[in-house]
Amino acid sequence: MDFTTLAVVLFISNILQIAALFVQVKLATRFNGTGWWTVGIGLLALGFLALNLRRVPGFITIGVFSNNLLFVSGQVLLYVGLLRFFGRRERGRIIIIFLVAYALVDTFFVFIYDHLVWRGSILYLTIAGLSLLTAWSLGKYRPRVMIASSNFLAVAFILHGLVFVIGFLMGILLPPATNSPTANNPAQVLGILDGLIATTLWTFGFILMVNQRLNADERQTREELELIFHASPDAVLLTSREDGCLVEVNDGFTTLSGYSRQEALGKYMLDDLRFWKSSADRQRMLDELDRNEACKNLEFEFRRKDGSELTAIVSARLIVVRGKDHILGVIHDVTERKMFETRLQKQASTDVLTGAANRRFFMEAASFELQQAQHLERALSVALIDLDHFKQVNDTFGHKEGDRVLAGFTQLCLQNIREGDILARFGGDEFALMLPNSGAEKAAAIAERIRQALAVSDLTRENAPYTVTISVGIAEIRGKADTLDEILGRADQVLYRMKESGRNRVGIYEGV
Repeated sequence: MDFTTLAVVLFISNILQIAALFVQVKLATRFNGTGWWTVGIGLLALGFLALNLRRVPGFITIGVFSNNLLFVSGQVLLYVGLLRFFGRRERGRIIIIFLVAYALVDTFFVFIYDHLVWRGSILYLTIAGLSLLTAWSLGKYRPRVMIASSNFLAVAFILHGLVFVIGFLMGILLPPATNSPTANNPAQVLGILDGLIATTLWTFGFILMVNQRLNADERQTREELELIFHASPDAVLLTSREDGCLVEVNDGFTTLSGYSRQEALGKYMLDDLRFWKSSADRQRMLDELDRNEACKNLEFEFRRKDGSELTAIVSARLIVVRGKDHILGVIHDVTERKMFETRLQKQASTDVLTGAANRRFFMEAASFELQQAQHLERALSVALIDLDHFKQVNDTFGHKEGDRVLAGFTQLCLQNIREGDILARFGGDEFALMLPNSGAEKAAAIAERIRQALAVSDLTRENAPYTVTISVGIAEIRGKADTLDEILGRADQVLYRMKESGRNRVGIYEGV
């Protein structure tokens, strides 16, 4: 095989290596240096192609100059790519000065003082030095996860450097018989054969090194995810998208659900564990995942192993595991928070002593019901209720007894009103009752039922000479111009009249 054929074969081999490296660059875009390495191999390929210009009349000197400069530049870029792949930065100014200096030296020995031995000796020593420097960098900066591939690549560069040292010695000890750059000589043939072998080993070694780093990064990421997965105090679980089968759970899930890891894995959350309180809730989560591939802070109800229920916030994401869709979910228990919020809400709207609604809640609810009644032209009545002579109970028997009477009366009222009616304690012994969809007569019938039930109740203190009675004033909505204050005012007038006329009776506002 002649010199030209060797150069063409090596060019084609380098092109194939560039294609393989290009694919690797696409697979490892987050790694620095892969692009530099690919360009370096590309410059070496062009350098071997430029060897053929030596046999083209008129382009011989251009071929020699470009061939040498491309070889050196390609070798420099391999070094730069390696440093960047290891997270190091090359000294750019020094490298530029070096390339400029070599270009000037090469220019002198090609265009001014054409001397094959000197030119070849400088080229061989330069490439040998760059190869050994690259091998040294591989040994110094290699990460522990890439020792095997780095050692392989370092050996390849050392052997390449030694070949060029031998080529240098051959050029000195066995100088070519002619100064013509087109003549074949042993050193040139050795360099081309070495190039075919070395570039193949470099490409293989670099791809091996990239893959080792990818595997190491993947392993590290997996370990970090597993650490996060199992360290989270919240319930973290991996389930099949298709059927909800549990693939992995953390300790947070076992604590939350009451199921051990062995009991949970391989089971279906909906059918086997019945962890979902409602299948519709799971479907709602799946619909959200199908739309956005993720969901955040959705509130659902779940059921523990012991049958107790809990409220939780769920955030989840669709991921692919072994080619199948899975759901990585985090469940944050908010049961205590919801209970606390419910208590706060109840305290904000409830009279602490009696359990009836407080004045503020009554006024808000009654205002809404009044608007609805006016808009839909429905009936609505309000009753104001006073316990007769209640002050005497407090003064004679104490406030503890008075509180007992107020709480007992509240329970009696709640037992005799309808669902949707609202009973509120306005303060002291005064109560208000809102009755939607009720005219004055119907409201009076309900109030009378309460009065009669009170008359036969056991609210009278044992061995105490008192009876609890009530006076009630009722007013109903009369038109769209009515306000809540006006209706309450009319009911209050009637209440006052009932108290003045003897108490223990129910009255309806009949004024104009």
